[in-house]
Amino acid sequence: MRSNLKVKIHKSLWLGLLLLGLILPACSLSPAATSLDNKAPEEMPLPSTQVLTPTALPTFTPTAQPTLTPTMVPSTPVTATVWERDPYIVILTYHQFAANIAKQSTGLKVRFEDFEYQLNQIYDAGFSLVPLEDWLAGKMVVPEGRRPLILSLDDLYFNNQIRLDEEGNPLSDTGLGILWDFYQEHPEFGYSAALFVNLGNKLYANPDDPGWEMELARTIAWGMDHDLMPYNHFYTHPRLDWSSGSSILWEAEQNDLYLRQLLLMAEREDLIPRLGNILALTYGLWPQPGDIETMLSYVNPEGEPVQAVMEIDRISLEMYLFPPYAPGFNRFHVPRHVASPSAVDFLVANAEKFPRAQVCDLGNIPNSILSQPEALADYIGTQSALRGCSDGVYVVNEDLFRVQGGTAELLDINS
Repeated sequence: MRSNLKVKIHKSLWLGLLLLGLILPACSLSPAATSLDNKAPEEMPLPSTQVLTPTALPTFTPTAQPTLTPTMVPSTPVTATVWERDPYIVILTYHQFAANIAKQSTGLKVRFEDFEYQLNQIYDAGFSLVPLEDWLAGKMVVPEGRRPLILSLDDLYFNNQIRLDEEGNPLSDTGLGILWDFYQEHPEFGYSAALFVNLGNKLYANPDDPGWEMELARTIAWGMDHDLMPYNHFYTHPRLDWSSGSSILWEAEQNDLYLRQLLLMAEREDLIPRLGNILALTYGLWPQPGDIETMLSYVNPEGEPVQAVMEIDRISLEMYLFPPYAPGFNRFHVPRHVASPSAVDFLVANAEKFPRAQVCDLGNIPNSILSQPEALADYIGTQSALRGCSDGVYVVNEDLFRVQGGTAELLDINS
């Protein structure tokens, strides 16, 4: 059996070899297909290349940030008036004026040409005018380089003191008209005067003219619009040392009531709140000791107590008005001087005793500081040193400060 198996295997082997010989020639390449020649092989096409366009990226837009706007602090440019020495002041008091045909000027009546000459003397000596009420309140301000002076007039209204022309300006043949003309030529001199009026016996202009009272009313209103402020010299100019306390109060009240009536007549009720309560002694005489307190107790129609009492005498070096913060200041004994020619000469000869105003530019001061005097004192002390300003008394708005070495002290106004 084993021999038969061998025979079968040999047969199968030979049969497989025969089939293989037949298959291989059929699968062989023909001689033509395998021969080499000089023909270049055909180029195979390259695969198509697709150009890729980059996808656009989204543009980044930064978020807008809010613009920071600087906070504007409300402020005010301030220039202080500076007094390197304590400023004392003279109050020159005129009464009436006379035409140039008068023989000479006196303390009670000054010729027009002499008054104009005196104004030039005073101006050339460096003086400029300050309203009385401003000085008493501490507003001691005149232009840089000028000296302070107060003018007052007693016994108004006479028509040689002031009259208005048809255009409403003061006539040049009156004292306050001459002052007005001088002011137009020298504006730095100023235009102001304290007028102490007796409305019960000083009839204005022509009392026979039925329109005189309206003319007086308009003149008073014009004056108040131009710093000619009326104050109380008692209604009929009585001697106070001969008057009882009750009659003194009547004189003061009647004067005030008529003044307000005249302003109402001129349709200038708006001026009434500006009226103060300053008294001027008639003839320079005080009431009897028992009546002084009664006079000082007077309250005007608006309820304002007496602010000050004016005295009067001849000029002397011992009778200047102290600044309102000084120990020697007494608002119930305010010295005034009769403006005689010799008094004006004396003032001019002693002009150097009165300091000239200086200024200090303090820059823009925040309004919140301006309304707080203690904080303002610190600010002024610092700024005065930084800006190289002089030491002295600084006037800022209605406050006074004494500055020394970069520090400032608030000064009290004597009541």
